[in-house]
Amino acid sequence: MLVAHGFLGSPAGVRPWGEYLAKRGYALSVPLLPGHGTTWRDLAPMRWPDWYGEAERHLDKLGASCDEVVVGGLSFGGCLALPLAQQRGVEVAEIMLSIRGLPRAMPEGLCSRS
Repeated sequence: MLVAHGFLGSPAGVRPWGEYLAKRGYALSVPLLPGHGTTWRDLAPMRWPDWYGEAERHLDKLGASCDEVVVGGLSFGGCLALPLAQQRGVEVAEIMLSIRGLPRAMPEGLCSRS
């Protein structure tokens, strides 16, 4: 399972999820997103492709060693998980999100079931 933390956060922000899932036998990847966990100077030059690319690298790593991969995220991490699931859907078994203010009416095709 790939779990992404929130904006300005770190893996410590999703630690309770990780502990819960690890106790149940899930393989986990909880990356520190580029620019996070240090100072604003490290975060300032980072952009969407940096964060999304890091999530993709961790999805690839999990996919190489697991039969199924679930992607999830807290807040901003959930905003990474949604397009990752949309664009790499064949490789993503399920998604788990905690996003405050997620619109009830999602853009067509973003959260469709097959």
